[in-house]
Amino acid sequence: MLLPEAASEHGSQYDNLMWISFALIFFVQTVTQALLYYFSYKYRGQKGKKALFYADNDVLEAIWTIIPVITLAGLILYGLYTWTTIMTVEENDEALVVELYAQQFNWKARYSGQDGVLGDANVRFLQDFDGKNQVGIDATDPNWIR
Repeated sequence: MLLPEAASEHGSQYDNLMWISFALIFFVQTVTQALLYYFSYKYRGQKGKKALFYADNDVLEAIWTIIPVITLAGLILYGLYTWTTIMTVEENDEALVVELYAQQFNWKARYSGQDGVLGDANVRFLQDFDGKNQVGIDATDPNWIR
């Protein structure tokens, strides 16, 4: 509706979770605001009316505690289900092993060789941007590809 088509396989699951959250927020906001205006009007100050004070109401407190707990627990459980569905990765022998380095406004990638094994890397081998070893590859490792 408002979002463009999902760019990833799991984008629709993220969008669904977001829309459910938006719907719950919109519903609670609407009901809360309607009750706020209703009770503000109903119990406005009038001559001859005296305010009634309740020390506590256990049933009312239980209701407004249990309903949000159940709602948020359901939302959290659905979010965890979505997260585990998205993050469960099946092992594949033909998968390409890639190591990514995120930098501000930049990405560096290191790919495995034919054997699917990355060579060792260490921050001690990093060089500045003019150097050739920008991802810290250990040149003494036998898995290093030249």
